[in-house]
Amino acid sequence: MRRVEVVPYNHQWPEEFAAEAQRITGALSQPLLFLHHIGSTAVRGLAAKPIIDLLGVVSNLGAWEREDGVLKSLGYRALGEHGITGRRFYQKGGIQPTHHLHVYPVGHPEIASHLAFRDYLRAFPDEAAVYGALKQRLALQYPHDIQAYMKGKHGWIQEAGQRAEDWWGVVPVVVITGALGVGKTTTAEAVAAQLEAAGVAYWLMDVDRLTDFWPRSPGDSFGGGISQAGLAALWPVMRSGGTRVVILPRVIESADEGGRLAHAISGGLLLVVRLRARPDTLRRRILCRAGGQDASWELQRAQELTAGLAACVRSRSAMPSLRM
Repeated sequence: MRRVEVVPYNHQWPEEFAAEAQRITGALSQPLLFLHHIGSTAVRGLAAKPIIDLLGVVSNLGAWEREDGVLKSLGYRALGEHGITGRRFYQKGGIQPTHHLHVYPVGHPEIASHLAFRDYLRAFPDEAAVYGALKQRLALQYPHDIQAYMKGKHGWIQEAGQRAEDWWGVVPVVVITGALGVGKTTTAEAVAAQLEAAGVAYWLMDVDRLTDFWPRSPGDSFGGGISQAGLAALWPVMRSGGTRVVILPRVIESADEGGRLAHAISGGLLLVVRLRARPDTLRRRILCRAGGQDASWELQRAQELTAGLAACVRSRSAMPSLRM
């Protein structure tokens, strides 16, 4: 009979996840797009059943199922969808499991649900404490009835899960704009480094790389339409990776143009940062970047943008309360 056991947080759980992730990825014949640590053992300080939950994201479930034999050799039992359409679920450890592996195709809605719930509990420790106390109480009440234990958690998880998805659904899209040579990419990389240090998943995308093609569409010489379409197409992949903040270094000439970029990101909240530089500094940077080549077009374009860029736009929504 399976025993319902909820124990205090163990600081070794992240290390156990990392070790198991290494074992799995090292044995597979095809790479996972992402492999996340989810569930209560992924939330620092939260009491949990001592089971490491891993969430794998793949591009194609049919191709993935060829890995079942590899997983079996690692001690995992394949249980199919196990109640969730589009999932492949694996369990390791027998009656008292030690690991669960959930595998979903990129863009599956359950990926966002898992990551939102995890990140929400990480960001709001008071909520995590309530959840942990509930689980401990239910484990004492139903030590040999896993179904009653799960049923007792269901209502709280549903309510907290909705709060988590509402919170996680707001995605800051930081558009860093300014004249040519002002340092947009350098600034974007510095912002990304700060987010990484804080443990916030980000996506830094040089939008100009989406428009490096030929021939250009008539009437769209700077590739605005392609930029929006490219961001929209890539977003489900990056969201499956847990992205919380999008950083876009890009010349925009109006708030409307920035809004169209943010609209390509589902839940995008536009934040425009306009960089400025002294004219002599800007000229020196452009000439240095040109490396002795003719920079007349770049200099003229920088002057036009300096004169015409819209004022910095910052959303007045509840951004200060958005915990990462």
